[in-house]
Amino acid sequence: MGYCPFVMQRREDLFGPTVNDFNPMRWATWTPVPWTYIPFNGGPRICLGQNFALTEMAYATARMCQVFERIEERSGLKRGEVGYRSDIVLSPLNGVKVGLIPVQRSEKNWD
Repeated sequence: MGYCPFVMQRREDLFGPTVNDFNPMRWATWTPVPWTYIPFNGGPRICLGQNFALTEMAYATARMCQVFERIEERSGLKRGEVGYRSDIVLSPLNGVKVGLIPVQRSEKNWD
């Protein structure tokens, strides 16, 4: 028997009717409930690298916010039109096309 975290984490009965809407503020007060948010599995076989992976993602996100003014979606597709390829990990069917716009800094303030 197998399970798909991608589908499980989009269950309206667990996460509400707006689970597929883009709303970053929902994470401001969110607390994970055991066995509902499972990208690293759970219980005695939980991923040993979970804390490292979450710290690494937070660091990469913070650095990107410092270096780039904005990130633009450049695939030309509407939200929800992206397909997925199922392999060892789930990934976007046609990759991810983005534009990274650097922060404009004067030469005196350059880090």
